[in-house]
Amino acid sequence: MPSGISGFLSKRGAGRANVRQDISNYKGMIMPVTKCEPETTRKASRKYAKTQETVLSALLAQTEEVSVPLASLIKSPLNVRTVPYSAESVSELADSIKCVGLLQNLVVHALPGDRYGVAAGGRRLAALNMLAERNILPADWPVRVKVIPQELATAASMTENGQRRDMHPAEQIAGFRAMA
Repeated sequence: MPSGISGFLSKRGAGRANVRQDISNYKGMIMPVTKCEPETTRKASRKYAKTQETVLSALLAQTEEVSVPLASLIKSPLNVRTVPYSAESVSELADSIKCVGLLQNLVVHALPGDRYGVAAGGRRLAALNMLAERNILPADWPVRVKVIPQELATAASMTENGQRRDMHPAEQIAGFRAMA
């Protein structure tokens, strides 16, 4: 049996005094149940994420949009969104794209075989694919994308999805009035 915490807890006959003594040897290694990770790890993770966001922002500002055929795009395995989009939300976005076009480019990274993983814009991709399935768009329809390194794909996905906010109803009303 390995030594350490599991070793002393498995010893038969270890009294409370022995357990307390053994636990005191492991201070700093034992965390309260409410904490998931040591404070230093959290701070380092936040600092690393902030650095990635800064690098990503600078890279996206310098990266020109290119066109990639719709059939070459798939949802990236590095996209942090794992909960499927509702069919209704994808259908509504597809209708909007059909009427006014794609207003915002997708952010992608290269994959093997002339494929691209969509790190930011998964719902837009789903809506474009819906339009292709309905024969409204051809499979080779050119989609505007910005290509980033794979190392920044998760940061791009987190940045876009973490900062996203729905419009306030008052903003929607004002917008509809302005369009009328």
